[in-house]
Amino acid sequence: MQENGQNDVLAENQKRFRCRICGYIFIGSELPQDFRCPRCGSDSEQFIELRQR
Repeated sequence: MQENGQNDVLAENQKRFRCRICGYIFIGSELPQDFRCPRCGSDSEQFIELRQR
């Protein structure tokens, strides 16, 4: 599931963070403290980092 237009291969410094409420995936080097989920409005505390396989 790619939510923000990124391709399947992540750059070395990129991480995936998933919203525990709705499942939205944020891809970036870090999740901003003031980030809000664009799908459900949850704050950054509701996001967990997904491990790469």
